[in-house]
Amino acid sequence: MIWPVILAAAAIAQLHGFKLKDKLKASTPGTGCVDTETHCATHKFNGACTDQNPQHDHWRTVCAATCGSCQNNPAAAPPLPLAAAVPAPPAAPAPPTLCSAPAGSSPMVAKTGIPDRHLGFTICGNAWKYTHQAERFVKSLVLSLTAKYTKVKPGHNYHLWIFVDDAAEAVLKPAFIQLQHVASRSDDANNQFLNISFLNVRPLDAKYGDTLNLFARCGLVPMVMHEMLPSNVMEMQYFGADQIIVDDLELGWTEAKQMGWDGSKLFGLAEECVVPEGTCGWYYGTPRFKFGRNGLNSGSTLYSLHNMRQQGLTQWLAQAVVKHKGFIALGDQDLMNLYGQEHPDRVSLLQCNFDLRGDSGCDVTKKPPIVLHGNRNSFTNNPDWRAVAEKVDALYQVLECKGQQELPGTSIWDGVGQGLRDGLYRTLAKPWGLSPSSAADLLIHK
Repeated sequence: MIWPVILAAAAIAQLHGFKLKDKLKASTPGTGCVDTETHCATHKFNGACTDQNPQHDHWRTVCAATCGSCQNNPAAAPPLPLAAAVPAPPAAPAPPTLCSAPAGSSPMVAKTGIPDRHLGFTICGNAWKYTHQAERFVKSLVLSLTAKYTKVKPGHNYHLWIFVDDAAEAVLKPAFIQLQHVASRSDDANNQFLNISFLNVRPLDAKYGDTLNLFARCGLVPMVMHEMLPSNVMEMQYFGADQIIVDDLELGWTEAKQMGWDGSKLFGLAEECVVPEGTCGWYYGTPRFKFGRNGLNSGSTLYSLHNMRQQGLTQWLAQAVVKHKGFIALGDQDLMNLYGQEHPDRVSLLQCNFDLRGDSGCDVTKKPPIVLHGNRNSFTNNPDWRAVAEKVDALYQVLECKGQQELPGTSIWDGVGQGLRDGLYRTLAKPWGLSPSSAADLLIHK
């Protein structure tokens, strides 16, 4: 059986310190030399500490112990105070007072004659910062499906699949009752229908064991979710719980088709970063997993579940995990980059505004964001990103209590307001650019 070998591989990866959530900051005994950044071992493996990396001064400071940059002279690079490096998350707020349905609203049912869209994300564990962000993501989805914020007509029926373990299910199911209630009422005939379903990952846990937790708890779920979902679910837009939708998702789907998403693809992803080509992002300096010029980021991913079933992804995955044991730092993201290397004709690009991160180098003046990706706890630790997230909460409260006609603007991003938009834009790393129109163009630069 191959899965016992895979379990051993996952254990080796954890011993190497690549399970990000559990990784401890390194220190050099007796020198006062510490790492103030997590996952430094992986950054060093990727060449972060070398003279060839243009950001080596940064990495030699935040990964001082791992890089050995202050081992013999602690005063040359004094450690940053750990307490100030990552602000403590705010205390969980009191539950909001539930509102009665606005006048004129009524229960909504799925519409006939229009296609279904399937969305998904995974949340495991009951830590407040993750469950709270998952709830906020769904609030942003509900907002985006209102007629007020929908740009592409006539729209779709949406089905959101939430993959959970026992701990997350106990927290989220009660909280999502009201979210489903708001999502299912209609104060406008053009609202898009949303149904929310929970899928417990218990069967995947039983089959894959600790391999399911590669990189993080439940981290491999998106690459094996086709085994749990109904066979008539052919395609899914998968998100991370640390994301917020700020515009009509159909804009992203439309552009994905223009960039090559069709029946032959398995995955559609945005680049890890856009510019400078070949010298930015997580995969700079490490060809093992990088697809194309900068690698791919799995924050927002289009999956063809049909092709995952038909083209033997489960078997490929089993072999890849064994072959690359001890080197898989980012779980599904590394594996999708690797799959793209082996099968470039089965990978499609998403434009960078469908997965906007602080370091993605996306030109938001040409392509305003559709989905914000708050990786590295940006919605908690970065004041400008946190202000946008809290404004989305406030917009949802308006929808819940007063109805969509009271929502400002023509999209969530519009309704956030110019001041908050500008504040977030100022945090984005430069230079900016856009991804090419085809994944095949990336291979020219690889």
